[in-house]
Amino acid sequence: MLKSARTGQAIELVKFTPKSFKSVNSSIIKLLVKPEAVAFQILDKVGIRIITKSLFDVFRVLRFFMEESLVSFPHLIPDQSNNTVFPLNVFLSVMEDLKGHELYSEKEVDRLLNERLVASDSIAIYKKKHNKFSSKDYKFMKFIGRKLIHTENRKIKFFYPFEVQIMDKKTYDNNEFYADHAAYKERQRQKARVRIFGEQRDKDES
Repeated sequence: MLKSARTGQAIELVKFTPKSFKSVNSSIIKLLVKPEAVAFQILDKVGIRIITKSLFDVFRVLRFFMEESLVSFPHLIPDQSNNTVFPLNVFLSVMEDLKGHELYSEKEVDRLLNERLVASDSIAIYKKKHNKFSSKDYKFMKFIGRKLIHTENRKIKFFYPFEVQIMDKKTYDNNEFYADHAAYKERQRQKARVRIFGEQRDKDES
C-alpha cells in the first residue's frame, strides 16, 4: 500500500516488487545487442515494479509520486519513457469530461476509462519506446528517474538512474500469459552471438 504522509490518503496495491540488480552478464548482453550503446546508457540496473488494482490507480500512483516529491520532472529522462497501458490523450479527455462531477467513485471512473479505451481505439496515442526484442503483447508504463546520491563524507555527489514500472492487474496478467520473459532474453542472446561470431551456417552445409 502507498500512503501519503501529507494527506493520509492511501492506494491499495496488488504487488510492489523491487527489481533485482541487473547482473553483469545481463548488462554485457544488453551492450552487445545495441552497438551504439555504452555502459553509461544502462539505466535500469535498479528499480521497482508496481501492480495496481485498476487502470485509474495507475495514474493515481503517478500522482502520488509527484505529490510526495518522490520523482522530479527535471530528473526524468524523457526518451526513456514508455506508456502502452493507457493512452494519455484518452485519459485526459475522460478527466475533462468528469470535471465538476465529484460524485463519481473510483470504481465508476475505472469503468469509464475502460469503456472509453475501447471506443477511442482509432485515436489512441501511446508513447512507445521501440524494443525489437520485446513482445508486442507486453504492455507497461515506465519511466527512468535519477536520484542524487551523497557519499558518506558528502564531498562527492552524483545522480544514479532508477526504473519505475507501473501497470494494472489485468495488464500484468496478460503480460504473464502472452509475453515470455525467457524468450525475450533468448532473443537478446541470439543477437549477441551473431554480433560476436557472425551468422552461423548449418553444420550440414559444406
